[in-house]
Amino acid sequence: MTTDPNDIAKRRAALFWLGSVHSRSGWIFWYGSATGQYWAAHANAMMLICGDTPDELDRSIHRFCAPRHAPRGPRHLPPRPWPGRRPEMRRTRPVPA
Repeated sequence: MTTDPNDIAKRRAALFWLGSVHSRSGWIFWYGSATGQYWAAHANAMMLICGDTPDELDRSIHRFCAPRHAPRGPRHLPPRPWPGRRPEMRRTRPVPA
C-alpha cells in the first residue's frame, strides 16, 4: 500500500472521472486499498464489478450494462400544428379590386 500523494491524487481523479461518466446511471465507485483495484457497485442491478485500472472498470461496466436498444431519433416530438393554423384551413379575404 502506497501513501504517495501523487498516487492518491491520481486515484481520486480516476474516481471522479468514472463518477462523471456514469453520473446518472446509479453507480458507486471506490478504490480498494487492500485489493489495489477499482470497484463499482449498482444497487438496483445488484452488480459488483472490479478492475485493475479505471479504463478496465469502465469497459466492464459498458460490457455488462450496454443499452438494450439503440436510440431512435429525437426524444421529443416536434410541436403539432393547431387545427386553425394549417395553411389549407385559413380563410383568405377577397382582394379589393
